Amino acid sequence: MNTLYIILGIILLAYGIWQTITTIKVFMVGKQDWLGADIKILGAGIMAIIGGIIMILKNI
Repeated sequence: MNTLYIILGIILLAYGIWQTITTIKVFMVGKQDWLGADIKILGAGIMAIIGGIIMILKNI
C-alpha cells in the first residue's frame, strides 16, 4: 500500500510541476484570463506539488 501512495505522490508532483510551469509561461507572455482563473490554476499547481511531496515523505 505504501508503494501506491509513493507512486501517486510522484504523479501528483509531476502534474503540479507541469501545471505551474505552463501557467508561468502564460503569465510571461501576458495572456492572463480576464476573470483571474490563471492565478487560481497556479495556486492549484503549487498545492499539487505540496501534496505530492507530503504523500511521498509520509510513506517512505
